[in-house]
Amino acid sequence: MKLRQLAGVAGGLGLATALVLLAGCAGSEQYREGQKFVLAGEYDRAAAAFRQAIAQDPQNSGYRTALAEAQALAADQHVEQAEKLLAQHRPSAAKQELQIALDQMPAHPKAILMVGPAENQIRQCEELLEQARAARQREDWADARRLTDEAARIDASHPQLQPARPAEASTRLPATSPAPIPEPPGPAPVAKRPQDPPAPQRTRPPRQVIPPPRPVPPPSPPPPPKRADPPKQQSPRQIRRHQTLRRVFLGTVSRDDDRYNKEIQTVDGIRVKVSDTDKKPLDADLEIRVGSARLKRKNQRVGARIHVRGVSGRAYQVLILAIEDKDETVHFAVETNVPDE
Repeated sequence: MKLRQLAGVAGGLGLATALVLLAGCAGSEQYREGQKFVLAGEYDRAAAAFRQAIAQDPQNSGYRTALAEAQALAADQHVEQAEKLLAQHRPSAAKQELQIALDQMPAHPKAILMVGPAENQIRQCEELLEQARAARQREDWADARRLTDEAARIDASHPQLQPARPAEASTRLPATSPAPIPEPPGPAPVAKRPQDPPAPQRTRPPRQVIPPPRPVPPPSPPPPPKRADPPKQQSPRQIRRHQTLRRVFLGTVSRDDDRYNKEIQTVDGIRVKVSDTDKKPLDADLEIRVGSARLKRKNQRVGARIHVRGVSGRAYQVLILAIEDKDETVHFAVETNVPDE
């Protein structure tokens, strides 16, 4: 899975690399360092390096495209870690990962949906810890321990959990039993005279009866070979079941945000342009060009997929990740089907 993600990152950074080479040398060292971090899977450090490159060349659109891609990958990485922590009943640690993901990509749809359940579990844990604290004040140690253990099952990573565990009311020394009084030694036992071993008895071995040999039946002829059935052809629907969508490009287009372009080139000759966004309901109008062909899609919401074919004839899907109506900005990804390994 990591190799597939790195291959998608390398394809998505192709356009940004070309723009950087055309733009000049300002910030190129920080940009190359960020590329190394991306290939190593350290997306937070990659985003920091791209920000330093932008500080030296604020007008370089290649730096801004690389930063947007690194931020999206970093957000996905922290959301994946938050999912693992929630499965381990550690919502406090998961919330920290989600906060980092939202700092990198404020409109990340999955992170926004996961924050609410994590906060609810943290709130339930804090209510139980408060009840345990009241039980310790009235010296009800059994109830305090029960409430603390129940809170730990909800959120094992809560910072107040370890201090909230009730201490033992008293320490007891282990009971010691008196040492046994040794008995007085008795008279020494009288040594017995060794007896001669009994003489071995002679036994006659049993008579063995050898059965007569049985006739061996002739071998049976081998069964005739079975006729192989011809291979069954798979329908297009069955073929699609053995394929997986792989993300090959991450990008952002905007009409009012100067950090992004209104139209960008993605992969396989596919260009994506934002025409308009609406707040209620939150949707966007996109225009996709492949060569001389134009495809206009209106009122596309977050999670919508637009099917398109590149100049090579390969099928792709443009997935809308987030929409910001304030700056008329759209974050999207380009995905394609690849066979399962």
